[in-house]
Amino acid sequence: MANKRKIVSFLALSMIFIFSSFSFRPVEAEDSYAIQEIPLEIQRKMEQQIPALDAHSILESNLFNNAEANFEEDVYAGEYIEDNKLIIQLADASPADKQSYLQLVDYAPCVEIEDVEYSLDELEATEHIARILSCDYDIVSHGIDVKNNRYMVTVLEEDYFDLIEDELYVQNEDTLIVETTDSYPVACAATLYGGDRISKSNGDYMSLCIGGTYNGQNAILTAGHDNEGSPSYYRSGNLVGSVAYQRCNTTVGDMSVNSLGDFAIITLSSSFTPTNDVRNATSLVNITGTYSSLPVGTTIYKYGSTTGYSWGTVTYTSMTVQYKEAGLIQYEVRGLYQSSMQNSSGTSAIDHGDSGGAVYMLDGNSYKIHGTVSGGIISLTGVNTVMYSSPIYYAQDVGFTPLTN
Repeated sequence: MANKRKIVSFLALSMIFIFSSFSFRPVEAEDSYAIQEIPLEIQRKMEQQIPALDAHSILESNLFNNAEANFEEDVYAGEYIEDNKLIIQLADASPADKQSYLQLVDYAPCVEIEDVEYSLDELEATEHIARILSCDYDIVSHGIDVKNNRYMVTVLEEDYFDLIEDELYVQNEDTLIVETTDSYPVACAATLYGGDRISKSNGDYMSLCIGGTYNGQNAILTAGHDNEGSPSYYRSGNLVGSVAYQRCNTTVGDMSVNSLGDFAIITLSSSFTPTNDVRNATSLVNITGTYSSLPVGTTIYKYGSTTGYSWGTVTYTSMTVQYKEAGLIQYEVRGLYQSSMQNSSGTSAIDHGDSGGAVYMLDGNSYKIHGTVSGGIISLTGVNTVMYSSPIYYAQDVGFTPLTN
């Protein structure tokens, strides 16, 4: 590979609340990020995707929430968005199967059926192969590549040739795709400097996702890594609050619910009030709902306190990512999304300090929160474009309720 890179998780806090006794600081010229307007073609792309996203919501509701829905689960292979189409993938599907899935989306004209080789169940069964291989090789991340209908494994470049000659890989190479990276994933704290963020007493900082409530108390959501031990957070020397719940798995091989997601819930002191406003390039937007389960191909926005505003496209879902420091695994997190991000200046769209920041999307005329920034791939010679995010439903499952009005 031409560019050396490493995966890191980012510590920092974004700007998703308005203070009751403290004024919210506007973006100033000396901030570490530049004000960036989203290009017209990206806005149009988001608008074109609205019918496909609507069809995806109907499909998801009928697949997972309707016990009487008529479909063959063993042929279902996932779905993704391409331009203004929702592509539903089916494996070894009969004409009747295809009609059943078209019926599930009310025969929406934006939906197309794609024939593929493997069902989602078959690809999910390949995860144990990746886990066995990770015992002998430095596998960084792994998960289903929906568009290519394969299970994707990312390994350190130095282990690539040994891995593809491994008998276990050779026996399963029809279902696997292998990518490489040049350096270990690491979880990195960042030194505090000016911007919309909250910090620990040692100067490490996080970006904020959104305000809400937890166990009847006002709360905010941020990233879970490096938040063990219920630390307190401050802004301008004033106590914001303390971590009341934290999840970012440190046990390699843990397949329980504790391995899903990278998030922390901070209950607020009386001096601060949560809100559902999040930043965009030049102002604030109002979050009116959640949209956790995004299909591959969805256009998203992100705001973090280091790189500010960026946008991009979901490339993988349900990824397992290993964050490492000096070759030692610190966290192994399941259920993350991977996206390709950019900004208008052509600089890094993700970096140290963006962790916990807001990842959201436009659904019609409404902005909806997807989740929190977890980490990304840091290029040593170029710009950073790969982002990992943790969907908000993991936090909702443990009692966090985001503000949406």
